[in-house]
Amino acid sequence: MGGQHTPGPWEIGQTSTYEEALVAPKSGRTVAYAAWDGGSGCHLAIENDADAQLIAAAPDLLEALNWLREFWRPGSNHDTREVEDALATADAAIAKALSLATVERK
Repeated sequence: MGGQHTPGPWEIGQTSTYEEALVAPKSGRTVAYAAWDGGSGCHLAIENDADAQLIAAAPDLLEALNWLREFWRPGSNHDTREVEDALATADAAIAKALSLATVERK
């Protein structure tokens, strides 16, 4: 995987044939869509490998962002090591989203 992901923002919408989709409204590009495959299930299509990597990294990015937000909440008091661990988690999530080598936590 590699390349550039589709720039945001992304919104939930529909394709021209009414499948549920993630779309980039500024460019009109469909990022991903789900379509019924004859009634037996759903087919997910992601057009760009970089978009797929970003979607797969979303839970890691949310976890890292929540952790970092906790550190910068007014009145929080954390030592340098805890902040470094939170930043390392954020770096790893960003690397996963961008399909780079994963940064290991120390």
